[in-house]
Amino acid sequence: MRRACVALDTAATNAAIALQVVIALIVTPEGYPLAYEVLPGNTTDKTTLKEFLAKIEDQYGKADRIWVMD
Repeated sequence: MRRACVALDTAATNAAIALQVVIALIVTPEGYPLAYEVLPGNTTDKTTLKEFLAKIEDQYGKADRIWVMD
C-alpha cells in the first residue's frame, strides 16, 4: 500500500497541512483497476492489513491471488 500526501489549505491559518492517506488498489490479472480503498495514513499496516484482506476476500471471494504491497 502506498502512502500519499495531500496538501490542504485551511482558511483560518492559510497554512498547508500534510494529510497522509493509504491508497489500496485492487487490479485484475490484466492490470485493470477493479476497486480501491482509502485508509487513514496514521495507522500501521499491522492494524489495517488483516481487516483489509478479509474485506477483499469477502467482496471478491477467496482466490489464488498475488498480493503486492509497498
